[in-house]
Amino acid sequence: MSHRHQPSVAAAAAAPQGSAASASAAAAAAAASQSPSIPPSLEDLCVRLLTSRGLRDLAGPTAAGCGRISFYPRVPYLCPAVADKLLNSLAAGGKLTDPLLGAFTPDRCGLQCVQLENAEDLSLESLKVLKRHRLLRLTCVRLEQVNLYSLVSCLSDASKQQMVSFNLAGTSILCDKLPVIVCLSVFRSLASLNLANTELDCKCLEVICNDLRHLVHLDISKTDVVDIWPLRRMRHRLKYLHLYGVKPKQASRFLTVLSELENLVLLDISDDTSLARFGKPQVQQQVRELFSSPNFLPRLEHLDVSGNKLKLDVGLLRQFPEVPGFAMVDEQLSGEPELPVEIAGFDTEDQLIRCLHRYRDRENYMQQTLCAVFLHTNHMFNLRERLLRATFPVLRKYSHRMQLQLAGTAVLYNLTRYQLSFKLCPAVRNTVVDLVLNAMGNFPKQQQLQKNALLTLCNDCFLHQAEFDRLWCLSLVCDGLVQFSDQHMVRMLVAIVSIVSAKVSSRDLALLGSQERLFARLVALVQDRRRLLRSQLADLPKPPGPSDLDPTLKFALSALWNLTDECEPSCRLFVEAGGLEAYLKLFQLLDCSAGAEARQCILPKCLGLLNNIAEMPATRKSLLVADIISMLSQLLTDSSLSVAYFAAGVLANLSLLPDRVWLERLSERPRRRLLPAVGDAVLSWSAPDAEMVAYRSFRPFVRLLEPRRHPSAQLWSLWAIRQVCCRNRQTYLPLLSPKLLRNIRALLPPDA
Repeated sequence: MSHRHQPSVAAAAAAPQGSAASASAAAAAAAASQSPSIPPSLEDLCVRLLTSRGLRDLAGPTAAGCGRISFYPRVPYLCPAVADKLLNSLAAGGKLTDPLLGAFTPDRCGLQCVQLENAEDLSLESLKVLKRHRLLRLTCVRLEQVNLYSLVSCLSDASKQQMVSFNLAGTSILCDKLPVIVCLSVFRSLASLNLANTELDCKCLEVICNDLRHLVHLDISKTDVVDIWPLRRMRHRLKYLHLYGVKPKQASRFLTVLSELENLVLLDISDDTSLARFGKPQVQQQVRELFSSPNFLPRLEHLDVSGNKLKLDVGLLRQFPEVPGFAMVDEQLSGEPELPVEIAGFDTEDQLIRCLHRYRDRENYMQQTLCAVFLHTNHMFNLRERLLRATFPVLRKYSHRMQLQLAGTAVLYNLTRYQLSFKLCPAVRNTVVDLVLNAMGNFPKQQQLQKNALLTLCNDCFLHQAEFDRLWCLSLVCDGLVQFSDQHMVRMLVAIVSIVSAKVSSRDLALLGSQERLFARLVALVQDRRRLLRSQLADLPKPPGPSDLDPTLKFALSALWNLTDECEPSCRLFVEAGGLEAYLKLFQLLDCSAGAEARQCILPKCLGLLNNIAEMPATRKSLLVADIISMLSQLLTDSSLSVAYFAAGVLANLSLLPDRVWLERLSERPRRRLLPAVGDAVLSWSAPDAEMVAYRSFRPFVRLLEPRRHPSAQLWSLWAIRQVCCRNRQTYLPLLSPKLLRNIRALLPPDA
């Protein structure tokens, strides 16, 4: 049985001053667009759900084994629009593995536009599945196990002939330490090529300009190109040119080439730092003449000079030809709202969103921007959903960059803390939790990042209303509970475990049942908090109420109760960790010193766990200890219905043990005296005012209701089933299995 009415985790996440990431560790997180919130389509929601579950609803291991995965026969052929979305969503979420990529065979789906981002570990062998498809667009960002030559070998002749877009940003173009850019010559239809952050040099650029006759979009940002003179060969057709971070050897020659690209619609000459050569007086004069000329790039619509100290002062900008997409990051000009410039910066929310959207591909910009977002939102308590959404793609893109994730988790906390989370739409909530869990999983030993993530996750709205992989979440927080000793982190960790474990199936809980260190840690935590409670009881002038009790103790007891629910491995580990001895001492302390309200708060949690122990055949007889039996006997008549109910439940389950086991473990014969007392206690109860317990299933009652069982145990079982079924029919009537119903009917009189 598991505890349905967990305490709110708000107290656990109440952070002391400065417990969220400091400004140096701070900043922003993850979401998508600058546009107002638009509900996702049904197709998008389905794709998101399927990919969050790793496609396990659609695909599984093949009969041949060997680690291969294929789509189930019942899954229809996936058209390119759907297959592309599934594959690209898996990659973006960091969930695309070699076996999953291998499932996208042409007999089961069609692929046309493949985007392999955040999938750095894909092997060459798995990429060979692309050779069986006819691709139009291919993005392979920062693939670490392949290069341009091996990647081209994974593509079909049809793909090479018809591909119009190829993005190789961050993927090596070297083979045996030599560039193999000539491989691109086979892509005769290519219109868009991205070679940013590769080993591209001037000779390679010349090959591209000569061979790719249909190219209109070229990105050579952050490459080794120092002379763009070959671009003159494309001056009549090139429309989009990205030169971010390119360091020209001769600035005047660089500017001359740019002035000849007459059809340019977009020009990006931004940089991280100033270009010293552009600061020379003679070059600056050339800049002024070019930029003020009406014939300079007449079709230009977007110009980005962010970070590029071209000395475009206010006077020059005021006379600059109207370019609707003129963008720059410049703190000195941020106070000039009338300039024809789209300024991205750190002063306003709109500027921050522009930075997150426009410069997403620039890691160092994102690091600075996220820190600025953190500082900007540190004392804000109003919903900023546009800003929150703008951070989502950044956190996804840099999921393995620790400093960015450290800043991102701090920003997520700022933008979703307290009641803000309840104002978010479900899709945004789900995304926040998913990003937090990804960060926790990628950096399990980074304490400040883990604390930031826990501050965000330890939120009633997220834990109860968001959709996420709860088993994964439970595994992560259990690992953290074993690893970290920071008291504030421990309180949040046990709070999350106490809630999430109640929502995980018994089968999944068994996967955690092998974690001996986890149960040893939780039992030790109960012991430490019992000693703290003993000191508290000695110092207080009157018995403490529920609000005075240590929240960590309450969360730890709820966590143990839920982790052991219908889970024999967990029950066994609890007993082996000395849990029964720790609980017995806690019972004795409460019996001697605590007030009635405090006892009623703690005792049901302890007795609920003892019920779980009693339900398991492997651990049941460990409860046959004289002090435990005596304590249960006293609690049968307790004034609190929930306390008496759970005490009776433990004794009812112990009735399944034969007399000889009782005699072996105990010197007297309390069984014949105790079990009738259980029946008397049940007959004295009235219906509870509120739901006391939640059951995962009615399996524990099946054996108790067999005809040969003790009538008191049967009576307690029937009372328990009746109460939950009357209060919540929709949940519990489906749990009445045929075998359970047969046992109940067998107890009825023949004429009933």
